[in-house]
Amino acid sequence: VRLGGGDEPVQLMANPFNICRRLLPIGEYAGALRKYRTFALTRFSFITDALTGARLDIEDQCVPVKLASADGTGSTCGYASLMKAAEPLVARGRGFRDVRRILITADAASGKTVMMRQVIHGCSKWKHRDFNDAVPILILIIDLQRSIAKHPQEYQGEQDLVAVYLRLNLKDSDSSRYLLLMQAYDSRRALLLLDGVDEGGDAKSRIEDFITGFLVHQRVQLIVTSRPEVRCLPDVFARSHVGALAGLHCGKV
Repeated sequence: VRLGGGDEPVQLMANPFNICRRLLPIGEYAGALRKYRTFALTRFSFITDALTGARLDIEDQCVPVKLASADGTGSTCGYASLMKAAEPLVARGRGFRDVRRILITADAASGKTVMMRQVIHGCSKWKHRDFNDAVPILILIIDLQRSIAKHPQEYQGEQDLVAVYLRLNLKDSDSSRYLLLMQAYDSRRALLLLDGVDEGGDAKSRIEDFITGFLVHQRVQLIVTSRPEVRCLPDVFARSHVGALAGLHCGKV
């Protein structure tokens, strides 16, 4: 290959982190990324209070939650732990980047979705200097299973449920964002946030198999949430951080 318009060819060992199909030229990718960051900062800067309907600022009015390890040996700040999964892919060219897969299990209304929104908001505040920072992609599993039920022919025989879901939801309505997310996903720049695996309905087994098989094989960065009854996901996350929300921790309110 020739990099940067140079005349001399450079040898590179191909790996999932330095080669993929090009959907957007770098200039268009940068513009779409700036637009997406602006959208995410607006969309995920607040949550709606379930009782009053009031908007709560996600940084100043949400209580930090601790994330406990599955073996009960300790707990850490949930937000800080999750943001480590979104660190820049500094070893992309060499292919050495460890892929982080984090599973968060907790009962309903424990703050799992709020933590996901905090991660997206935090990622979107970064300055993407070299376009290697993780691009967060949030998919609610309840929406994915509804999409599978509504468009069975589109998903029939398809291995990559995320690619089909993004195409059905964004390709016609927002082609620029669709191409950005698919470019990030294909080039392993995506941080995939799958919220609520326990809400997979009739497609739950297929979605779990997709996570434990396809996404693991493709080495995609993952943060997954579920209620504790999740079937087989812990095996895939055994070498990473399998967590449970440890309860409320004193902080901003």
